[in-house]
Amino acid sequence: MKHLGIDVHLRSSEVCELSERGKVLDRSRIPTTESGEEIR
Repeated sequence: MKHLGIDVHLRSSEVCELSERGKVLDRSRIPTTESGEEIR
């Protein structure tokens, strides 16, 4: 099983995918926008 964590901040948000054992599998930063339409 994988877990996804999202840390939302004013200017950008961090997204992190973890394995069942807590190993970081993927991490990315996306811009936080008013409309939420500009996710890349």
